[in-house]
Amino acid sequence: MATTDRTRLGKHLRKLRGDRTLAEVSASSGIDKAILSRVENGEVMPSLRTLRRLRHFYAVDDDAFLYWLELIPEHSDREPAA
Repeated sequence: MATTDRTRLGKHLRKLRGDRTLAEVSASSGIDKAILSRVENGEVMPSLRTLRRLRHFYAVDDDAFLYWLELIPEHSDREPAA
């Protein structure tokens, strides 16, 4: 998996977060703060479960969600399963 895909998704998610803190997003979305940080920093690709939670939290439309899915190859260095 290309680092650029992880970086691109991470930057996009960071932009969506806006002025909210990782702690606020974590508390509201149920996603561990450390995982959110690693995803935003392009260290790991989020799991599908995490992507779904982020989609719901940020009210992302179908087109954007499909774009996210295109960035994730079948076998990648994803976050550890919760």
